Amino acid sequence: MTDSTAKPAGVPDDDVHTAPRDGAWVNEVLGHVVGGSFASLEEAVAAGREEARRRGVEHRVDDESAVWGTSDAGGFVERPDTGDLR
Repeated sequence: MTDSTAKPAGVPDDDVHTAPRDGAWVNEVLGHVVGGSFASLEEAVAAGREEARRRGVEHRVDDESAVWGTSDAGGFVERPDTGDLR
């Protein structure tokens, strides 16, 4: 089974990713930290959500143990058009 929402091969993943790093939480785009680091997951998610909205991309939380729950892929994804989780 394939993910119909996956980007085609060769297309950059410019979504905002919230992930743990060095004891804090950061938001990354294309492997670069945007917006600094955060002490809590909640702060990082709020900032990541806003950054993704501003860029018109998806927001992903990449850590499987995130307190928000997990999907088969680990973490969750917010769609830019609705903010819905999937």
